[in-house]
Amino acid sequence: MYEFKLFISGETDRTRKILADLGSFLTAEFGREYNLRVTDVLKDPQMAQEDGILATPTLVKANPPMKRIIGDLSDMGIVLERLCIHPPPNHPALMKESKDGLGKHED
Repeated sequence: MYEFKLFISGETDRTRKILADLGSFLTAEFGREYNLRVTDVLKDPQMAQEDGILATPTLVKANPPMKRIIGDLSDMGIVLERLCIHPPPNHPALMKESKDGLGKHED
């Protein structure tokens, strides 16, 4: 089972988008074989301190093996690469909206 921790700062449009995108991806990729714990560092600074979180958003893949990504989580391809998760090349999470807004494309 994959274990993820997401550290955020408050409930904003940005954090809601991160949660929606990440939740959709994790469910598509792992089904029910993952756990995502979300910690708002403004509400629970002790938890952030215990995990050594200095900036948000921070996504931690607790196992296997532990990896951490800090900052921009908008490009799921980069997020996956840094977390050492390798979906197939045509996976929907790796598709991006086209600049003209008329659909998705692969880089």
